[in-house]
Amino acid sequence: MMKRIFCILLVVIMIFLALPAQSFAGLVDWEARNRYLKAQEEAAKTTSQDPKMSKDLPHWMQVEPTVKTDEEKKFDVNKDGIFQPAETKVYLRTVSQEVQDGSGLNVAGRNVQNSEVLKEYDANKDGIVSKLESEKMKKDSL
Repeated sequence: MMKRIFCILLVVIMIFLALPAQSFAGLVDWEARNRYLKAQEEAAKTTSQDPKMSKDLPHWMQVEPTVKTDEEKKFDVNKDGIFQPAETKVYLRTVSQEVQDGSGLNVAGRNVQNSEVLKEYDANKDGIVSKLESEKMKKDSL
């Protein structure tokens, strides 16, 4: 009886420890993002460029893309048809991980289809995001 109670208690403790870890998985580090954007604005001021259209920032950070594919709809949390930066980052992390793992994909990488966000990372414009191209995607999604 005591062994059974101990096992149940151990399982309950493990569940309570796992829940907070899962709740932080998809959060955006806003402080790091704000520091990065501030540094980009300061650099743009010194070169007299428009800070909102920085060459270093991905296009999806400057202009929110529309949701087009069924897969993107899964990540559009508020169902407004527009990919906010937080939604896009979670999507890019997932796609990058799938490309790196090769899970559910062909050997070459991930098909770009008609995704505005993924087309941006297809450097050689072959219609597929390869493992090498997904490294930039992973960096931008952090």
